Amino acid sequence: MSEPDPISILDDLGIHGATSTTPISGGWDTTIWKIEHGTNTYALRLFQPGREKMVRREAETMRAAKAAGIAVPEIHVQGIWQGRAAMVLSWCAGRTLMDEMRARPWAIRRLGFLFGRHQALLHHTPFSPGDVDEFAWITRFSAVDDALRERLLSLNLQQNRLLHLDYHPLNVMVSDRKISGLLDWTNAMPGDPRADVARTWSMLRLMPLNPGRPEPVTEAARRLLAAGWMRGYERTAGPLPDMALFKIWAGLAMLNDLAPKVGQPGIWLEQRHLDEIERRINRFRSQSGCLE
Repeated sequence: MSEPDPISILDDLGIHGATSTTPISGGWDTTIWKIEHGTNTYALRLFQPGREKMVRREAETMRAAKAAGIAVPEIHVQGIWQGRAAMVLSWCAGRTLMDEMRARPWAIRRLGFLFGRHQALLHHTPFSPGDVDEFAWITRFSAVDDALRERLLSLNLQQNRLLHLDYHPLNVMVSDRKISGLLDWTNAMPGDPRADVARTWSMLRLMPLNPGRPEPVTEAARRLLAAGWMRGYERTAGPLPDMALFKIWAGLAMLNDLAPKVGQPGIWLEQRHLDEIERRINRFRSQSGCLE
């Protein structure tokens, strides 16, 4: 299958005359280009087939977040190209938090503090779309066993707060040593902030490191980032109780995300990576008494 042509996508979306298109590293499920058009710069995102409804919801959430004062790219155009959802966004100033960490490794802990504080401020935003159940976040990524579901529902949950649910260093932009933008709102929904915090924890502490890249953040650097992140979050929002249950939930979500990718062409994940995640989930199950 040939690679998507960004000029063709832009033409179908009604944007003509782009002067340059540059591929940008995206996630496993999204292709991204930087688009120069006259004096303006945009981001073009192309989603995998079957994501149309999800992308419409993402656009609605981004508009709500922007209205609440959160740094979110402006949506200029959204539409369909060859059966795949596409979106043209304003280009966020700066570089990703990941790239900022690579450029300024001595500042990782401070960057982590900013990262955590910004997430805590995000969770102050009320969010109650009428067509989403307030407990939908529990099964957003995978089914959960009855024991975990009952334990989560027994907690004093703070519902109807805006959760990003993909808050990690590749989705946070930094400019002039400040958070300048938050990207990729595909998973966002209302719920308890601890779910979002646990998702971020899983990405910082459970996500396997790519063995094919010698320079990404090392395990020691990830620990520094995670420590700064939690300090920034708790300094802003206070301590978070009952996190073991939410970490079990987030670990199961990660397993569900990663399992279909094992063995796929160009994907470096192996079963041993999933086994290690499951081992850590079971440790939290034992600590919390939440056994299957």
